Amino acid sequence: MKMTGLGFRLALDEFCIEINDKIKLIHQENTANFAVWNICKDEYMLGVCSKGKITEPILINLKDIEN
Repeated sequence: MKMTGLGFRLALDEFCIEINDKIKLIHQENTANFAVWNICKDEYMLGVCSKGKITEPILINLKDIEN
């Protein structure tokens, strides 16, 4: 819903989520990819929805940036 730019103004019967080997959002003629990861020692979840290819995130520790 957020990826369409409509948020909660998008009616629930205007899109569908297809779950197979990958998760896809289908809205009108557009299809988007979706992925979820456990991050930070499984304390958080990260969800991404994109029209393009999604690759696994690279997490950067702020302490590493300082060095």
